[in-house]
Amino acid sequence: MSKQANKTLIGAFVVGAIALAVAGILIFGSGDFFSERPVFVMFFEGSVNGLNVGAPVTFKGVKIGTVKEVNLTFDTKSMTMKIPVLIELEPERIMLESQNTRREPYKNVKILIERGLRAKLQLQSMVTGLLMIELDFYPDKPARLVGSDPRYPEIPTFSSGLDQMMKKVEKLPIDELVNKLTSAIQGIDRAVNSPKLTESMNSVNLALKEISQIADKINEEIGPIATGVNTTVQDVKKLVQNLDNKVTVLSKDLNETIKESTANLKNLKQATAPDSPVNYQLATTLEELSAAAKSLRQLTDMLERNPETLLRGKKDKGGY
Repeated sequence: MSKQANKTLIGAFVVGAIALAVAGILIFGSGDFFSERPVFVMFFEGSVNGLNVGAPVTFKGVKIGTVKEVNLTFDTKSMTMKIPVLIELEPERIMLESQNTRREPYKNVKILIERGLRAKLQLQSMVTGLLMIELDFYPDKPARLVGSDPRYPEIPTFSSGLDQMMKKVEKLPIDELVNKLTSAIQGIDRAVNSPKLTESMNSVNLALKEISQIADKINEEIGPIATGVNTTVQDVKKLVQNLDNKVTVLSKDLNETIKESTANLKNLKQATAPDSPVNYQLATTLEELSAAAKSLRQLTDMLERNPETLLRGKKDKGGY
């Protein structure tokens, strides 16, 4: 192959590589694919069992990154173990409101931490037990920073109680609980399939039938009683109506009597008035009665003095 052919072939490869690079830039987000993704470090209290490399990092349920590394460091001074967790954020997943705003993840995350950005462990699934990291604003939680890895900015964390729950679950006597559950299930099976339970159910069924028969009899007895009660109620209703009619008539008679008595009292009042004729005649009669009584008293006095007058008669003033 000639040198000219080689140069032509090499040029074709170069042009092809450039074309692939341009296509990759257009496909993977105008250069974001090649941009460096910011890395942050976190330190969680307790166990991180279930948190694997590649686990999602979310903010209010939206995935914005992944777990890059889960390491183990030993502090020779304090003789303690620490577990730094490195996460890698994906800035291209966060939309910018202004086109003039530059993507400065380290600066922006620092501002968000001041406003209460915190991280905690969350369960991805109760079945698998895998964990993920959830970011959100918790301004009431203090910013707890370890500061033992100066290579990466640190995002403060707080305990969500998940590690305590996992510790309690680990302390549970699973085998003992399973054995007790199995024993309980076997006991229930024996009780359900026992002949005594069958006999008891038959007795219950007989009792229910007897109760049903008694209820039917009570219903039969209640029918005539209810009819009698209805008849009695009707009779009482008629009696009340008759009594009401009689009371009405009596009330009318009483009103008439009251009116007549009132008229009589008025007449008596008029008759006994000082200037009434009856009162004048009564006064005259009383005067005459008074005069007759006076004459009768004089006659009585004379007879007491002269009782013989009844035999001889009254003497004249000349006498005999």
